Amino acid sequence: MGRLKKGDIFNRIAYELFGVKIGEDEEVVPSAGVAAKQDGKHPAAQKPAPVVPAPEPVKPAPAVATTYIAPGTELTGTLKTDSNVEICGKFEGDIISTGTVLLRADHHGNVTAKQLELNGKSMQGDATVSDAMTIGEGSVITGNLVVGTLICRGIINGDVQCSGDVTLGKTARVTGNIQAATITMEKGCSVKGNITVS
Repeated sequence: MGRLKKGDIFNRIAYELFGVKIGEDEEVVPSAGVAAKQDGKHPAAQKPAPVVPAPEPVKPAPAVATTYIAPGTELTGTLKTDSNVEICGKFEGDIISTGTVLLRADHHGNVTAKQLELNGKSMQGDATVSDAMTIGEGSVITGNLVVGTLICRGIINGDVQCSGDVTLGKTARVTGNIQAATITMEKGCSVKGNITVS
């Protein structure tokens, strides 16, 4: 095998890193330890390790779209979507979403979602939430809740069935029965109903 010419370091690096020969009539001598000329001074020649293609770059997960109902908008009907939902306008009807629903306006209708957040507004209807539901201070919900976890700082008029943890902040007021795996109650909250922890 021939020796690299002075100044031909790029070719050597390209061959060792990528298995690429620059120029068809040149031979490249890999670095010692990978393969070398057998002449008594160097160990026996070895075949270079096979070139493993680089893995495909990881593509970032696509951003989840949000269905937005702006202030001043009024809608009636059923909203069914795989995206997140943010309601700032008036919407009367059921919401069915596989994402997060943010209610920033009063809502009349049932909600089924992965997560539900009620911020200082009212909701009249039942909620089925597979993950977490948050009822902020100043919020009022009149309806039954079936949730994974619940954080409440507002008012609930209805029964709560929770497969996980219920946390009632000091401003929480519940009129109805609560069934949960665990319950945490801050001093000042009130519950008018039965509590079952199982």
